[in-house]
Amino acid sequence: MTDSLSTLDFWAAYPGLFDKAARVQKECFPYSPEEKGSLFYALEVCGEVGELLNVCKKIIRTRDPEKEGRLKINAFPEEAADCVIAFTMLAQSRGLEPCRPCDPPVREKEAVHPLLIRLAKKAAGLYASAWDETVKNEDISSAIDIIITLSLEMDCDLKGAVNEKLDKIAVRALEKHYD
Repeated sequence: MTDSLSTLDFWAAYPGLFDKAARVQKECFPYSPEEKGSLFYALEVCGEVGELLNVCKKIIRTRDPEKEGRLKINAFPEEAADCVIAFTMLAQSRGLEPCRPCDPPVREKEAVHPLLIRLAKKAAGLYASAWDETVKNEDISSAIDIIITLSLEMDCDLKGAVNEKLDKIAVRALEKHYD
C-alpha cells in the first residue's frame, strides 16, 4: 500500500476509533474528558509523546537488528497508539474531532528526527494552548498525521494498534487500574 493510501486508510477509520475512545471513556471511567479538562489531556499528550520519543531513541541507537525489530513490533505500536488516544481525548475534552489535514507531513526517507522534532513541538504547543484555552482542531489533526507518518517509517499498523490499545484500556479501567 502506498504511503498516501495508508494515510487515507487511517483517517477513514479514525471516526470509528474516535467514537470507540469516547465509549471507553464514558463506560469505563468515572469522569468524562470534559470533566478532566483539556489541560489534563494536554499534559497526558506530552507524557505519551515523551514515551514514544524514548522508544524511537532506542530504535535509532541500537545496532542489534533483532532488538530493533522487537522495538518496532512491540513497543512502537503501543506508544504510538497511546499518543493517538491522548490526542483524541484532548480533542474530545474541547468538543473537537480531528480529521485529515489539508497539508499532511512530507515523508522524508530516513528522516525520523525531523518528524520527532515536529511531534515534540506539537505536544508542547498543545499543552500551552490548553492553558490558554486555544486548542485548535488542526493542531491535533496535524500531530496525529505526524504519528501516522512515523508509523509508516516503522512499518506499523497504527489503526490496528489504536483499536487494540483501546480494548486493553477498557479492560484495565474496568479492573480499576486507572484513577
